[in-house]
Amino acid sequence: MTTGSRKTQLQYRGTLGVYNPKTHDEILERSPEETRRSPVQIGAAPPPELLNVLLNLQNDAKSQYTIKGVRKNLTRISKFADLNRPEQVKNYIANMNVSNAYKHIICTHYDIYCKYNKIEWKKPRYKQDNRAIQLPHTEKVEALIHGAKSPLCIKLGLSAKTGLRPIELYSLQVKHVDLTKRQIYPATAKNGLARVLTIDQTLADQLATYIQKNNLTLTDKLFKGNQQEYYNAFRRYRNRMANKLKDPSLKLIRLYDLRHYFCSMLFAKTNSLPYVSQQMGHKHIDTTTRYTHLVAPSNEYTSDVATTPEQARKLIDSGFEYVQTIDNIHIYRKRKILF
Repeated sequence: MTTGSRKTQLQYRGTLGVYNPKTHDEILERSPEETRRSPVQIGAAPPPELLNVLLNLQNDAKSQYTIKGVRKNLTRISKFADLNRPEQVKNYIANMNVSNAYKHIICTHYDIYCKYNKIEWKKPRYKQDNRAIQLPHTEKVEALIHGAKSPLCIKLGLSAKTGLRPIELYSLQVKHVDLTKRQIYPATAKNGLARVLTIDQTLADQLATYIQKNNLTLTDKLFKGNQQEYYNAFRRYRNRMANKLKDPSLKLIRLYDLRHYFCSMLFAKTNSLPYVSQQMGHKHIDTTTRYTHLVAPSNEYTSDVATTPEQARKLIDSGFEYVQTIDNIHIYRKRKILF
């Protein structure tokens, strides 16, 4: 197949972009300094040696997220090293000013290229930094959720209160949400286990209003856009909030930290590793154990009272449990969580 042909161009539209031989030749003629000063948009022209690899990933039903990751990293390498010369590629990766964790990802992506093209190479084993996940504090998570406008506030609420991955959030249709039972039935990503997630009444009410306001039908996607747009919107909003509240620590919170937050808080509340693993959709319980050391239950409690059903509902939704009633005042408590 000729890569410059109209047939190939049509075939490579969409995720893979449209190949432009002239553009790619210009990239190869650039010096590293020129490329750094004026980087080429990755979406414009994947190197021709990558096109069949990307098509193969697409035909193997790999996710768009995986395909874009492979495309981004290998296009970057191709600007400074010959993809068909493994030692040159290894040398470039070794000298990249990135974390070992990211080098591991890049090597994994290059390994895909080598296997497809039957290139022999010895994959470097970069040891990932053994660094504990830093959980955001509850008050900061709540500040981000309550400070956002709809639909971002609903998305953030779902991320923090159900542990949905961004890709799972954007695959939801209206029919996957049961507002009566306050349950969500997501399609678990990464070949994980199926799960049913429960949401609180406040989030259910917000979803009901959102669905009605936007006249969504059962087969409509719950949210427009994609996960990358969600990441970008979150970063912009988070940075604005950090500046507004004069709290630079907010800028350290990543979108995926909300999933970690949900997992850790659920474990602290239930102390049940199998249940938390199931709610996270983890295929292997060992994956869940990464989060169990992040928080620990204490013997201290926070207490509150309720005199109306509405007050009681809000306390229960916030994780409080009923203790007793004295003089028609209902007492609730919630165990404090230590980070």
